[in-house]
Amino acid sequence: MLTVTSRVADEEVPKVVTPFSIGPTWKRGSDGRFLLPEYTLGWHCLAWTATYLQHHVGAPWR
Repeated sequence: MLTVTSRVADEEVPKVVTPFSIGPTWKRGSDGRFLLPEYTLGWHCLAWTATYLQHHVGAPWR
């Protein structure tokens, strides 16, 4: 659990925040490399932008 304290006027106001993540975010394997998910949209999204996004003059977006 992470406790964040911020100052408002002259009194401290503690905020308790419980961080969470979905998937192997920032986890590393025994070899020290990041654990990657089995499936991802990353490269598919990049390919979609290269194919379908265009500038207002009709030129490809790159």
